[in-house]
Amino acid sequence: MSPVRVLIAHTLNTYASSLAGLLKEIRPSLDIERVEIGDLDDRLSAEPGALVIVDHTSETIDQRAGACILYYPDQRNVAIVRNGPAARTIENPVWEEMLAAIDSAVAGMAGA
Repeated sequence: MSPVRVLIAHTLNTYASSLAGLLKEIRPSLDIERVEIGDLDDRLSAEPGALVIVDHTSETIDQRAGACILYYPDQRNVAIVRNGPAARTIENPVWEEMLAAIDSAVAGMAGA
């Protein structure tokens, strides 16, 4: 079985780079890639099914991502986790909550 692919794109490049670097270290079993925002829709169109961590959504993300975590959307201090039909919001997300959300999304995708 192939590793779950995680595409990370964020308007604030520091968030995306930091998150990608940390996840590569602590979750080496995942295929983690930092992607430029302008390239994300094309990547998902070519290779659907990834877990996407972004700060905004698009029609392509909504239709082609396996799961999505909106991380600080509109610079609000929340994470919105969408894995399946329901979404849940994490207020003031701390690292442990983000990691748990990522692990939960990956587990849901691997079980699908």
